[in-house]
Amino acid sequence: MRPAGLPSGRTIWRAIASVLSVAAAFGLLAVVFPAATGASWPVVFNRMLTLSGWQVVVLSVVWFSGLYAHTYVITGALPRLTHRQALVLNFSGSAVSNLVPFGGALGMGLNYTMLRSWGFSRTNFAVLTVLTNACTVAVKLLLPILALGALVLTGDLMSTRLLVAAIVGVTLAIVVVLIVGMAAVSSRFRNGLRRPVATLGRGLGRRAVAAVRDASVAVGAGIRTAIRSGWRRMTLGAITYAILQALLLELCFVSLGSPMNPAVVFAGYAMGRALSVLPITPGGVGVAETGSAAVLIALGADPTVTAAAVLLNSAFTFLLEIPVGAAGTVAWWLGRERGVAYGS
Repeated sequence: MRPAGLPSGRTIWRAIASVLSVAAAFGLLAVVFPAATGASWPVVFNRMLTLSGWQVVVLSVVWFSGLYAHTYVITGALPRLTHRQALVLNFSGSAVSNLVPFGGALGMGLNYTMLRSWGFSRTNFAVLTVLTNACTVAVKLLLPILALGALVLTGDLMSTRLLVAAIVGVTLAIVVVLIVGMAAVSSRFRNGLRRPVATLGRGLGRRAVAAVRDASVAVGAGIRTAIRSGWRRMTLGAITYAILQALLLELCFVSLGSPMNPAVVFAGYAMGRALSVLPITPGGVGVAETGSAAVLIALGADPTVTAAAVLLNSAFTFLLEIPVGAAGTVAWWLGRERGVAYGS
């Protein structure tokens, strides 16, 4: 029996994993990224300092526009949600995920609390989580094959690694889409899950099994309804978001005085997004930047400019989301507290 007050083995392992995750992120950025790009940190920072104020403003507008486009994915999965609420969810969840190792679960917990405070049910949260995550992962994994097609059309040199990544990415994306689609529309698939659910919940009693079964049916019905009514909005939002994020990376090159072939930039962006799926570091930081820079340099981009552009892009898509998300969370909390005070 574990003495009271002492952490459990699971807690210890989570703490160790968190420390290793942060160490991996620092190691990738401090050692692997410079080695992959061949550019030293002082040179990269000096290049980034050449940006003017209006260039930063333009990059900020494109960055925010992409995040607003993503609210169409969220409101498509949960139509009663407003775009302002969707922005708060997006910023707050991303801030936690980017700041804390393996912070995806904490981000979802925060989003759950927010949704409940706005009057949404547990089923609404489950439907939103399943659809938005499936959509995000599927798009990230499809991007390499789209980038490969763009390189073929433009006649740029393709690398073997990019081809392999594209094949793996599209295969995984198809699997994700098929699983979600089957769960949403196939009664045979749902019936096939009854036995595993019953087996897993046998030790908890019939009530627990019935609760799990009823919840899964409700979530499945919610997913089907959301897909029928919001698939156009979700698709448009996901595509626009990806285009604007790729445009942000292109404008980072332009702002640094080295415009690049859009197809090449899209290939680098696609590789970075696909690698960000791997939960090795908080928000995939270090992994995505290194992979993206490696692809860009392999396709002929200048190493120093590439390192500066990739890091500048991450400053918007990763670092900036942390303080903005924190501010959004504080604003939501203060609004909630005022609502409680007024209602008491």
